Amino acid sequence: MPIAYSIDRVRRRLSAVARSIVTYSEVMAHLGKERDDNGLPLHELIDATQATVAFSPSEVRQIVERLRYLGRSSALGPTAVITGNDVSYGIMRMLEMQV
Repeated sequence: MPIAYSIDRVRRRLSAVARSIVTYSEVMAHLGKERDDNGLPLHELIDATQATVAFSPSEVRQIVERLRYLGRSSALGPTAVITGNDVSYGIMRMLEMQV
């Protein structure tokens, strides 16, 4: 899986690393696993310096809708994403502005 993470419950942090090409379905799977592990309210840092996102503007909107849906049943902690290329940065900014 291109997105792996670990949880530090004492510090209330989730650290994720994304590698390779990250698709829409992988982001959705990550959000589902994070929900199942009660990680949504934690502070999250995603290191995506070795990844490239590969989803369309339409899929960005679907991710935003999923985050809004998850936010209705659980608090969502602050999230920071470190990207390694301009394309990934641009898509993450688009997602940020829509959230």
